Amino acid sequence: MSQFRGIDFSYRKPASRDALKPLDLAAVRFYGRISYSFYLFHPIGLALASRTIGAAGLSPSIAVATIFLLTLIYTTPMAWLSWRAVEKPFMRLGRSKYPNDVIANDSRLHDHMSITGAGVIYSDVGEG
Repeated sequence: MSQFRGIDFSYRKPASRDALKPLDLAAVRFYGRISYSFYLFHPIGLALASRTIGAAGLSPSIAVATIFLLTLIYTTPMAWLSWRAVEKPFMRLGRSKYPNDVIANDSRLHDHMSITGAGVIYSDVGEG
């Protein structure tokens, strides 16, 4: 008879880093950089996309795919401009105003961060 031994919530490194390689693609990094601005501007892009196709008489699946693509096309430039004109300068200002902030300025931390379901775990900090 088997006994229940509990649930293991401990962190384990991925068996293979190959599974994470798609996250290192340039497009994924780009959208990661502009993600907050994209989140803020996507309702505008969605409204523009909906108005663009209007009552075009498309089948529902084609209409959804078209709205998705148009929303992406409309929102991406707005998000990039916002990131470039607002977010990036303010991040630079924050780093210059608080130069001793370890989390914001220590590239070793960013190189060794692992994001898990439980949050962010810092590993190997101080090595190398």
